[in-house]
Amino acid sequence: MALMVAPTPPELLPAAPAAGEPDQAIQVFIVGKKRSGKSEYTWVLWDSYDGDEVVIDVTGDFLGKHPDPEVIQLETPPPGRWPERLRVNGQRMKLCFTPNIDDPDWREQCDRVINMAYEHGHCLLVIEEVGQVGPVGLPFPGTRKALHHGGHVGLNIVANGPRAIGIDPLWISQADEVVTFKLLSPRDRKRVAENIDWDQKEFEELAKGLRVREHLRFQAALDPPELWLCEPLKLPDRQTAAAAYVDEQEEEEQ
Repeated sequence: MALMVAPTPPELLPAAPAAGEPDQAIQVFIVGKKRSGKSEYTWVLWDSYDGDEVVIDVTGDFLGKHPDPEVIQLETPPPGRWPERLRVNGQRMKLCFTPNIDDPDWREQCDRVINMAYEHGHCLLVIEEVGQVGPVGLPFPGTRKALHHGGHVGLNIVANGPRAIGIDPLWISQADEVVTFKLLSPRDRKRVAENIDWDQKEFEELAKGLRVREHLRFQAALDPPELWLCEPLKLPDRQTAAAAYVDEQEEEEQ
């Protein structure tokens, strides 16, 4: 295993395969404290994907800061199957589910969306605040199935959260890429190092010294695996993009 300094932007997800082509689905786990850059990194992956996609937006913040007229908001409770009836002229679909956390079964509803993505296959599933959706033990069947077998049906998974403690370790150990932004707790840094099988002392020193938007990218699929120290992100600001979108809509109404 080797450490590399890589001033590179996020690698885009594999393109959705054409009919008859093999799947190249990957899983990405992104962790970092608030305002460290994890949601921006997630959004770039979401925005770059060219196939069907669905996001579980627990707080309503992920797309709330970046309005997208193509996104279809799923109702509560969500459907059990991909809503093909809403597809327009064969175009790709972008879905969003924002659960009502006052509902006693809101986590089961999130699991239903995850299972919907799994059954649909050949798509991207984004989970914001994965610690609330996929806690230790993975008590929900759709989530377990997606994590263990999603790659076999072309299900790309991008999950993020502010902590590595409190989530099921499979989110880290199953990931093809683990992206670590600034973490304040040494317990979180230790949990990541343990689950990517990296020297804990080295990882602790690197992770503790990260600046805002600077991050570590662990590439599990490489042989041997590599850990990349990446420069601070230089990504489009979602709030600026949202303001531009609102201005554009107002101009069209005039």
